[in-house]
Amino acid sequence: MLQPFKIRMTRGWHLQTLWGKQQTHTDHQKTFPWKHYPAAEESASTLQQLVPCFTMTFNLTVTLLSGERADVEVDPDRTVIFLRRAAESQLKRPLKALLSAQGRLNGPSRICDAGLQDGDVITAIVREPGPVMESYRKARAFAAIKEDTVVTWGASEFGGDSRSVRRQLTDVMQVYVSEFACAAIRNDGTVVSWGSAIAGGDSHDVRNKLIDVKEIVAANSAFAATKSDGSVVAWGDSRNGGSCEEVQKELFDVQKIFASNTAFAAIRGDGKVVTWGAKNGGGDSQAVQSQLLDVKQIHSTSVAFAAVRQDGSVVSWGAVSGGGDCSGQELTDVVQMHSTTRAFAALQADGKVVTWGAPSAGGDSRSVRDNLLDVVQLCASEAAFAAIKADGSVVVWGSSDSGGDASGHSEVLRGGVRQLVATDSAFAAIKDDASVVTWGAKRAIHGCAELMDVQQVVPNEGAFAAIKSDGSVVTWGDPACGGDSSEVQAELVNVHRIHAASGAFAEV
Repeated sequence: MLQPFKIRMTRGWHLQTLWGKQQTHTDHQKTFPWKHYPAAEESASTLQQLVPCFTMTFNLTVTLLSGERADVEVDPDRTVIFLRRAAESQLKRPLKALLSAQGRLNGPSRICDAGLQDGDVITAIVREPGPVMESYRKARAFAAIKEDTVVTWGASEFGGDSRSVRRQLTDVMQVYVSEFACAAIRNDGTVVSWGSAIAGGDSHDVRNKLIDVKEIVAANSAFAATKSDGSVVAWGDSRNGGSCEEVQKELFDVQKIFASNTAFAAIRGDGKVVTWGAKNGGGDSQAVQSQLLDVKQIHSTSVAFAAVRQDGSVVSWGAVSGGGDCSGQELTDVVQMHSTTRAFAALQADGKVVTWGAPSAGGDSRSVRDNLLDVVQLCASEAAFAAIKADGSVVVWGSSDSGGDASGHSEVLRGGVRQLVATDSAFAAIKDDASVVTWGAKRAIHGCAELMDVQQVVPNEGAFAAIKSDGSVVTWGDPACGGDSSEVQAELVNVHRIHAASGAFAEV
């Protein structure tokens, strides 16, 4: 039976109603291919591996944070997916994931291979009720997970039309949205992709490798997937990160992957970094490879990377004009980093800020250096930065076309600011009294009246949407990006969350 659910979505805020169909699935028990093992070849280790999986059942307890529990008797040769569904049946609610003492359990793994034993207690994470939206502010499409399947809309060629893979989009756990394509991880660890073929929408060539996948990261025209065994699979535009064959032997025990527009950087368990993709986009780190040790976090501009090490120092590489060289900076005890398209800003533990990269994109902060003290928060637009100081005042620098000049609002920005958000060309400051101040390019602040009682502000590329305490929504900025919500204003009531894409907003 078709079950309706309504999603309010905008490009200029045009209302849409979508329908989803609940999918049912079965997990067929595997048949073990019993073979005759000559006595000379049998070993104790072989028998120890076989006996736990095929000679008994496990009694496992699945618990929720609320204290509710499900007691499941299961054959250890069954998969984790089967266990999750059995627990869902008892608990009467959808589960997003199962966690053991060792971490997240991989869906396609057999229970006995997942490290579980008879009597173990497992923690379950409940999936949010209703459609779960997946969005990315520069994306051309939206995706919503409903009853483990996916509904998409937006630019059809860039992921808004998923009809070609509809039958494969079942039992979906997570969706990843890039600018030009989408990729979904199913609970069995396989991947489905759609959208622009050259940008990763076609993963057919690596389909056999995309198993046991636990996370996906997107560059502009490529995807990279981390598998449960710590290996990596990449697909999409081979020139811009879609192929990692040249460094495949180095991609083991990968913990996390990061992306610039055209390259990827992976941190291994030993703290070393492996890169691939366009050389002028950060895909070649040979010049600083000896310094890339004990790395804990990586940040990127569109064409460069910056790695923060365990001691708080920073190493950068990629296009020098886009932040790829920080050798001339004194960077110590870095606790926070942000980036524009071609510059970095690093906040140190002492509250000082260090910048580098293209001066026109915020890489030169000398004009406000004396005022960049006691900083607690940074925010970036496409080519400018804004910083909140401990006293609640705001300091800005960078391109005036991107919000780097707030001189017209100096009085209201002298204190009381608690949060900053930005579009590509403007900033919005939420103050302690729940009022909002905006500045930047005229097209991005068009229609902004005096705003009070605001709880949250969500930006996309060219517009803002604010949720007020009564659940109503106020929008401003470029009408072509959703800055004008007048056509659906009557529908925007009791809103709790707004999602942003390149030129649209959606409320579920």
